Amino acid sequence: MPTQSARYDALPSLFPGHLPTRAPVSRYSAAAKGGSTNLSVYERLSHHGSDATALDTSFLPSGELDTNDPSPPVEGNTLTNPRSYAPGSMMRDYNKHIIWACLLLLGPLPLSVVLMYLIYANLQPRNQGAGFPDSITVDGTNRSLSDQEYYVNYSATQLVFISSLSSTLALALVPVAMSLFGYMAAFTMQKASNTGKSSNLPSPYQFELAIRLLGGSFTDLYQYLKYIFHPRRKRLAAVPMLHHSALVLALMLSLAVCITMVDALLHIGTSTVQYHSTIPYLAADFNPGRRLPTVCWDNSTLSLYAPCNINLGGSGARTTFSNSTEAYLTLGNQSTRNIVRLADDGKTAVITPPTSPSGVQFTASSYASSTTCETVSKRCKPHYNGDGDCDACQSWAYNCTPDAAGLNISGNFSGILAAGGDFPVVLQFFSTSSKVLNTSNGAAHGQIWSAVLFSLPAGSDEGMYRGEDTQMISDMYYDPDKDLLADTYGNIYGILSCNTTLSDVTYSVRTDGSIYDAVTTPMNDTASSPFYGALSYSFGDPNLGTGVNLAAASAASSEDLAYQFARVFDRTILGLSAGLLPDQQAVSMFQVQTKQVAKVPVAEFVALIVLNLVLPVVGLSLGAWAWVLCVRHGVRDVQARLGIGALVAGLFEDEKFNETATKVEDLYAEMRNYPTARVAVKTREEKASQMFVAVVDDGGGGGGGREI
Repeated sequence: MPTQSARYDALPSLFPGHLPTRAPVSRYSAAAKGGSTNLSVYERLSHHGSDATALDTSFLPSGELDTNDPSPPVEGNTLTNPRSYAPGSMMRDYNKHIIWACLLLLGPLPLSVVLMYLIYANLQPRNQGAGFPDSITVDGTNRSLSDQEYYVNYSATQLVFISSLSSTLALALVPVAMSLFGYMAAFTMQKASNTGKSSNLPSPYQFELAIRLLGGSFTDLYQYLKYIFHPRRKRLAAVPMLHHSALVLALMLSLAVCITMVDALLHIGTSTVQYHSTIPYLAADFNPGRRLPTVCWDNSTLSLYAPCNINLGGSGARTTFSNSTEAYLTLGNQSTRNIVRLADDGKTAVITPPTSPSGVQFTASSYASSTTCETVSKRCKPHYNGDGDCDACQSWAYNCTPDAAGLNISGNFSGILAAGGDFPVVLQFFSTSSKVLNTSNGAAHGQIWSAVLFSLPAGSDEGMYRGEDTQMISDMYYDPDKDLLADTYGNIYGILSCNTTLSDVTYSVRTDGSIYDAVTTPMNDTASSPFYGALSYSFGDPNLGTGVNLAAASAASSEDLAYQFARVFDRTILGLSAGLLPDQQAVSMFQVQTKQVAKVPVAEFVALIVLNLVLPVVGLSLGAWAWVLCVRHGVRDVQARLGIGALVAGLFEDEKFNETATKVEDLYAEMRNYPTARVAVKTREEKASQMFVAVVDDGGGGGGGREI
């Protein structure tokens, strides 16, 4: 075995202390099949003391001058034709290099397959039919499904983790793709060398820059742009090899950045949400629909004098209405069978069950009422109508005309007080929407036109009584905010004009009891009769009086007062008939099941899959091209030297290794199990600069040795 103090046989011996005056110069030569490949410098020859300039083309195969070379003359020594060696084995390991590079570039493909499998195999089935489509809850808000999103029964964290791997690989695989493009760059350089086209051969700096670009670093791309667009530097024209390397690197980096950005958008759009799916609910013990009983439709049993739910009194008996207990329980929100709720439009009241089975949504048929009111107290021309100074002689009157108030009614406010009760209310019905003629015959085609006159207890608004923030109208105090009047005794009065529509309704109820998609059809006269009848017989007056008192106390404006009373009117007219209505089966019922799913944006997911497919396609294309170039043109020898490995070997190792190397590692003595030198930094005394030198370890262990 050779001693450490001796250099391996292939390394020429140098005297101790000897150091070359400059670093070894690389050489270019043609790559021939069956022979070794060296890198040589192709320079212009400048003869000192003469204006003549000639090209040293002795090493070019054709020996012809490339007259198209725009490169300016370079001052320097002419390099002789590089030494020729006996033909040896060319580097044959391109197959492994290309195959491994292609396999690495295929890395995003299995990740994309796994991601697609996890999403499509666990995709949540959707029910978006009529009735109760599936929905999701995002940030506490329930919303419908979107066609721009996938809902996946899988962990959102694991899905985005897989997508993150693909984006990480994309940036890591840029140097791998550039190593395959190195074969194309090698072919370009080999072709230019073989054909003697010097204009396509790079300068040493361009060659160094091209090698860095083939390394796949973004910073090297910046150096290329700086070199190309530097405004003050004179340079050689950049060769196609340099441009193509920069272009391919820019494209690969752009692809990797796009994958990273799309992955970031996928991270942002992917989240865990609550998914509400629906399945048919088949239990037969819950019937949320309501219908009129047969007796209300049977002409043979209908009374000419009263609706089907009114029991007329006589011979001392009081008039009553059917199942009044259930009606009053409903009006008091105490019933376990019925409740009047407002639909999501804010103006349609529907009679519906107060509760439903847990997680059940349903669509049912029932009855609805929708009332609109407006205050007309001032427009009814209130005025003092007294005759004398005695209390009994004092009175205040109103006169509502169609032109001024939109209805025809007149009288004394004292007549409202005569209705009795804590909160007196008087209802006046009209036969047409013009509200000119009074009627007691009932609703017409589901429409009820009415005037509501009410009185509030004296002292319920002390501010009006004391005249604070009020006006005086014909000796009556007037509150312009709520359109209310008060006499000198503090009794408060108001007049409302209301329009009511009674309807058959098909509606849907969510699991929280809210009503939506209420579709109404006005009732006919027969169906309207029971609802109107109980109201016309004053059974609802106590509820209306209490409701208007609460509305007047809480309302901030006359419009608010009118709206609140309209809701009381709807609840009263439906609640009075609640005991009359038997159950009816639902139109449809669904059980809602809630689960947590991953919400994945479709656009970002598809874009990531497509980009992850582009990267392997580009890699396979580069690999196939590189394989063809190696087989047909033997570019592996040149490609192997377009890297730091071959350049370092050319600087420190024996050139004879170049003849028999079949892979880059064979250019190094250490990889051949030969004794090797150490690389150290040596200060040159004559120039006081530092450079790398190879030092033979003499085995002293103290850092000594001799330079080579």
